[in-house]
Amino acid sequence: MDHEYIQNMHLSVLEGKTFSDDSLAKKCVIVNEEFLKSFKLASPSEALGQVFTADGEELTVIGVVKNFNYTDLREPIRSFFFRYDPSKFQYANIKVASNDMISSLTDMELSWKKIESEKKFTARFFDDEIENAYSFYFAAIKICGFLGFLAISISCLGLLGMVVFTVENRMKEVGVRKVMGASVWSITMALSKDFVKLMIIAALIAIPLAYLFFDKHYLQTQQYYHINIGPFEIIASLLVMLLLGLATILSQTVKAARANPVDTLRYE
Repeated sequence: MDHEYIQNMHLSVLEGKTFSDDSLAKKCVIVNEEFLKSFKLASPSEALGQVFTADGEELTVIGVVKNFNYTDLREPIRSFFFRYDPSKFQYANIKVASNDMISSLTDMELSWKKIESEKKFTARFFDDEIENAYSFYFAAIKICGFLGFLAISISCLGLLGMVVFTVENRMKEVGVRKVMGASVWSITMALSKDFVKLMIIAALIAIPLAYLFFDKHYLQTQQYYHINIGPFEIIASLLVMLLLGLATILSQTVKAARANPVDTLRYE
């Protein structure tokens, strides 16, 4: 990297300085916070002036930058250091101020040909590289969202079928209860309580399994940086499930509870 890389990439310098554009910079390095942990250095200031050997050369630490992700987010941030060595430059990070990208790319290509006439000029935008790197995740989110919607829809339809079947078989009981003076609320509760119990049992089984599998096993092994499943996510998913389930159940039980007992008993 050159002496302008850190500023161009908006990296935070915690201690020390960046490279200067001179030959002495080749003997210097800038390290990240993980580097300090690897060498058991207590603070960034303690790292300054430390000398270590790499590829047979003695290199002096002149600066410490804040940790940043330089690989895929599936991987943790590891210890590394920056070196100033113009002989090993392979590409350039260019910050474009103009909105006219076509003319900017043309100017870059002309400048490139003056420096390197044998190798073809190629340019890639940083945001495109990021999008391509995580295109799998964007596709996975859409697929998981669709499958989740499909699973919830099938579950609600299955629950609706069970409720309809149960209510139809208990219509005589509903009619008798209404004749005996039972309220709509008490009849609704009598018809719904068994289904609510089933939903609670399902939640008690599903939530621990989902937490242990996704948060403690799958996400930990497949994705280093991930959102942990906490109390808010569990409570929110539980409320959504209960609301959908209750809406499905009450759509039939309330209707049955409000039915005219004369018509119900005559039908039975």
